[in-house]
Amino acid sequence: MKTIYRATGKRKASVAQVMLFEKTAKKPKIKISTTDWKNGVELIKYFPNQILVDKILKPLFLTKVDDKFDVKIKIRGGGFNGQSEATRHAISKVLIKVSGDYLSILKQFKLLTRDSRKKERKKYGLKKARKAPQFSKR
Repeated sequence: MKTIYRATGKRKASVAQVMLFEKTAKKPKIKISTTDWKNGVELIKYFPNQILVDKILKPLFLTKVDDKFDVKIKIRGGGFNGQSEATRHAISKVLIKVSGDYLSILKQFKLLTRDSRKKERKKYGLKKARKAPQFSKR
């Protein structure tokens, strides 16, 4: 029976659920499923930018397990940057469940801390959250 590890990561309005499996094929697979996309899309096809892909794979490369596991990712909400950072957070959390030895490495690069910053709400009388209309004396 395969061992499955699960974790959830969040960033802005994005939520990513990650499942880590033991590698089945010769080449490890990373598949993404979303509510508005086909299931099982390759990581490189879903994210438009290589920087976002590198951001997601960073915890796997730091712990040197990028070739040992298959990854299934389910993403909801937000934009590409928030989704990639939520996925990175979830992968970091799931690697701790795999082995506690990775804790010091991931903490050193601050990958386990949830970035809780969100978009500030718009206030009445203003154009955006803080931008006021131009002042006119007369």
